[in-house]
Amino acid sequence: KFIYFFFGSLINLNLYIIKKKYSSKLIYNENLSFGESFIFNILNYKSIIDKKKKLIIFSNFEKKIASLFFSRENIHKTFIIFPKFFPIYQLNNFLKKDFQKKKAIQPNFHNKIFKKKHISILNNILIEKYEQINSRIEFFKNKKFVLVFIKHYNKDHNNIDGSHNRQTSDLTKVFSIIKFILKKKVKIIIMGDEADKSVNIIESHFKNKDLFFFKNLSPNQALIDQLFLNKYSQFGIGSDSGAWIMSFFFQKKLFLFDSCISSNNGLYKKYKNVFFMPKKIVYENKTVNQTYKICSKILNNKIPYNVIEISYEKIIKQIKKYL
Repeated sequence: KFIYFFFGSLINLNLYIIKKKYSSKLIYNENLSFGESFIFNILNYKSIIDKKKKLIIFSNFEKKIASLFFSRENIHKTFIIFPKFFPIYQLNNFLKKDFQKKKAIQPNFHNKIFKKKHISILNNILIEKYEQINSRIEFFKNKKFVLVFIKHYNKDHNNIDGSHNRQTSDLTKVFSIIKFILKKKVKIIIMGDEADKSVNIIESHFKNKDLFFFKNLSPNQALIDQLFLNKYSQFGIGSDSGAWIMSFFFQKKLFLFDSCISSNNGLYKKYKNVFFMPKKIVYENKTVNQTYKICSKILNNKIPYNVIEISYEKIIKQIKKYL
């Protein structure tokens, strides 16, 4: 916490100094995760461009996302940049943001956020930055392919602490899903980078001419390359993650399994293109969908429980009609 407090204090001082100069122009996001930062930039895109506002960023992580949408004139990088080797998400708790909240549209996951104009924004970005797309990525434009992204931290199916409750502990069924899709003569691109444990395991397990890895196709994991693939893919399948936010706005079919119901992903119920398959959890003689609220209750009260992940058969039943 000291690290976050220290950098938060320096950034707050920076904000105080620039506040008078840019008060009417500054705008920034309340949440620093990838998915919600992406949503924030789309929702506030017109305001930032038309009113020449400046999006404040605190890290190179945010800069990468912001640069996909905006030019340098619309981005204000603070004097102090948060170190990349610390997760940025917790920094949010140490920043003072009262002066900007009324000027920005924050994501509200209780309401439908998708609008057709959002597709136009993303399509225009692809047109404007088409020359930046890696040729190995462009190769897939007229191919039939699906995207796969899997959260995997360990083999403990009963680990419900933090984002572990959205992982797939047993990758055997993932291997089977990949084999099933490949047999349909459909190419697969595994999303994620070397920091994602599942990517390395899948790569060491499979050798197939129709199985590709994003980390190899786009060495810098460029967001414009990701945007391109999400636009032209057949559908996306895997773990519930902000990694799918581009496909979500392109209204692609998404098959998300082994998840945990929260206030954020509850929005999926409002969209027919998202097939949401949460884990089951058994506790106090009942079997229910896994939710963050239930996980917190179990952990806080040390209640015995057992988690049931989604079966291979149930997942295949959902996707086979779209292959």
